[in-house]
Amino acid sequence: SSSGRDAERFVTVTDGPHFDGRAWAQQTLAALAVEQRSEADELEATLRTLSAAACARRGVSVLHLRVAEVDAAGPGGRSRVVLQAAHGGPIPAHKLGARSEVRLRAKKNKVPSAQGRRLDGDGDDVSEVSGVVSKAADASIELLTDAAPEAVESLRGSLRLDAVAN
Repeated sequence: SSSGRDAERFVTVTDGPHFDGRAWAQQTLAALAVEQRSEADELEATLRTLSAAACARRGVSVLHLRVAEVDAAGPGGRSRVVLQAAHGGPIPAHKLGARSEVRLRAKKNKVPSAQGRRLDGDGDDVSEVSGVVSKAADASIELLTDAAPEAVESLRGSLRLDAVAN
């Protein structure tokens, strides 16, 4: 038969190693910073060395987009940009989500055309727009950018949206 004493167990720890929470936190933060830099370097290398199609397969780029809507009165005074698939239908699978930093740019032309060149307010060529994804859905991707609506609208043709290391 079992007695009531068997139901209770006590553990006493003596002379164990002292846990230094501050040192652990500093080591963890340092390791996370190294990992974040490594991931950023890997993303930059992927975008620089792989084809657009290969980047899209990895989910770090979305190809064949068009600007469906630009609203200058977005949150925080930013321009709100709605992107949709250029061919209609759903946007291909990707890894971009809310708070992803992105770069939107026009597909490179083989021969630049002076007639199709767009300028920003300072007279500089606008070839890309940076922003942050605020919403990603099957049919659209919404992003916020500090760029003027005119700069966004100057991006013509099939557009490419790339993740940016942050």
